[in-house]
Amino acid sequence: MRNRTVKCLIAAFAFGITAPALGQVGTGRITFELSYDGGATWQQVSGGIAGVGGQPMDVRIVADWSGFSAVGFAGAEFDIVIDRWFGDVQISNVTRIGPMNVTPQTLAVTTFGSLLKIDDVLDTSPPGAGTRGIRVGQTPQAINAQFTTARPAPLVSFRMQSFTGGYFRIYELFRPAPGGNATDRMMRVYTTTSGLVNLPLTQACLLDVYVGGGPGPDPCWFADINRDGVVDFFDYLDFVDAFSTHHPNADFNHDCAIDFFDYLDFVDLFSGC
Repeated sequence: MRNRTVKCLIAAFAFGITAPALGQVGTGRITFELSYDGGATWQQVSGGIAGVGGQPMDVRIVADWSGFSAVGFAGAEFDIVIDRWFGDVQISNVTRIGPMNVTPQTLAVTTFGSLLKIDDVLDTSPPGAGTRGIRVGQTPQAINAQFTTARPAPLVSFRMQSFTGGYFRIYELFRPAPGGNATDRMMRVYTTTSGLVNLPLTQACLLDVYVGGGPGPDPCWFADINRDGVVDFFDYLDFVDAFSTHHPNADFNHDCAIDFFDYLDFVDLFSGC
């Protein structure tokens, strides 16, 4: 079983777009970028992220894709969630970034227990439950010439800073596809500008940030799903619930897909704790 420290954490997800009638339409991905110099330079995240207490860290969510036709629309509606597993973190400088900013919005950070949500200022519902979300989108021809896989399109950025140290998980909750499974959080791609055909993309990955010294939490800490300090059958039930509803937290092995391997990895760790 892989090491459960931040060294094995993956902070990107890949997605593909298919439709039975159209065949392969395009491919793309969403990744996280980080800046430690106030946004002067950015680097894509490809592994575990560790920070120093008090050090500001700018996080940027970016997207790129290829293969779309000259007509259509690519976009998403989602909430950004920062789960404070332990410790506290301050979120500031939340910014929508063009050219994907086709729907101007004012964003705000709201608190729901251990969760911080970045969302439309008018949406005061818990993460993933409201009628509004961060809306990003653009026609492919407006961005294909400007952005590539090596230079993805920025969507949203924010600054996080922890003076206490801690462990924080960042993920997106996407709006359900129209007429689809309400528990599937998806990116949306339309084959027409009016959105007549909706093509779903896959589940988002997680970005985990550990701030503090040492190698990180004990591996068994990750089996304590409800974080009550005890690894017991209630943690198993909570993981099964996340797994059955395709919640990002069920991506236990951080491979950007929720499947039976996540269940096996969780049970392997759970049984050893």
